[in-house]
Order: sequence, then structure tokens, then C-alpha cells
Amino acid sequence: MHRYLSGLCSLVIFLFPLPGAEAAGLDELLTVEEIVERAVERSEAQIRAEVEAKFTARITTRIMGLDGDGKVTSTEKLLYSKYPLYGALYEELIEKEGRPLTGKEAKQEQKKRDEFIKEVKQRISEGKHPQPEDERRVTFNREFMARYKTTLVGTEDLRGYSCWVVYFEPKEGKLPVKRRMDEALNRSTGRIWVSQEDYGLVRAEFEMREPLRYLD
Repeated sequence: MHRYLSGLCSLVIFLFPLPGAEAAGLDELLTVEEIVERAVERSEAQIRAEVEAKFTARITTRIMGLDGDGKVTSTEKLLYSKYPLYGALYEELIEKEGRPLTGKEAKQEQKKRDEFIKEVKQRISEGKHPQPEDERRVTFNREFMARYKTTLVGTEDLRGYSCWVVYFEPKEGKLPVKRRMDEALNRSTGRIWVSQEDYGLVRAEFEMREPLRYLD
């Protein structure tokens, strides 16, 4: 029997003013392509300015294990807190299935955090960027959005921001795969909420529509 992975990820990003960020003209008629392009420009500017490494976010992941016939064999909902740590971003597991971690789980998470700090300090001592490599990391940039076609599906107020809501789905044809995560993203659809004030990404959700086999 094969095991498959399918799931949903919801990322909430807390927005903060970015120096030089262009303000959106609410009376300006924009295509969905223009909205996404300006949101990507804003995000990449934040990355260059390392703004992301100064604030926190919450990530909810819902994972379903499927057998070879597509039958759900297990489900798991996880909540992570993403926050800066020694100049890098760390994702700390804080809840499982809506409950706090048990003592054993908390100790395991503390061990992971200690190992992360050790690696970050080692990278700093070697003159490298403090953020460790992580093939699972998803970054909202041109490379991420290039695999999708987009549709503007409406507007919505979210966390105090008036947002455009953009639906995305994979383009037809063969999509690039540079790492294991790309295989999952190429099977995913989702939505992004873009602030009408300054094109900041307020929220992103993506869901795997096709299961990904990860273990025989």
C-alpha cells in the first residue's frame, strides 16, 4: 500500500509599513495581473529589506494521509507560530488538533528550537545569511506565482484591511520542479488576499487538489 499526502495550508501575515511602498489608488482600475505583479514587487522588496525577519505570523496546516485508492487514512491539523530568532525565521509548533502541546511534544519542539539556534549561530560565524536552507519553505515571489494562472474573485475586509481576493490554479503543461515542495505546489490551488492600501499580502491559502505520494 502506498501512502499519499494531501493538505491545506493557511498563512496569515501581519502587515507593517514598508518604506517606499507604493500606495494603491482605490479608484484605479487594475487587472488581476497588475494586482499580483504589484503584490509580488512589494513582497520581494520586503524580502530584500529583511522586513519579514522582524515580525510574526501564524501558519495553519491541515494534512490528510491517503492510501493508494484515495481513501483518507489519517488527518492532522497543526498550528505554527513563525517569528524572528537571531535574525532568522523559525516556525514553532504550538498546537495539535486545537490543543496545546503535551509535555513530551513541548520538549521535542524545544530540542528542535535549540538545534535551529545552533545552526543559525554557526552560519553567522561563517559569514552566511542566518536563515538555514529549508526545501519546504514557501516564499511569495515571482517564482512562486509563475506556475499559476489567476482570477480576481472579489474583495473582502480582512484583519482591518480592504483586500482584493485572487484565486490561483496551476497553469497547463509541464511545470518546473527544483525541489520536493514544487511537486506539491504544482498540484495546489488557492487564494491570496492583497491589501488595496499598499499591495501587501495579508493572507494566503493553498490546497493540494491532487495527492502526492511521499512514501512507499
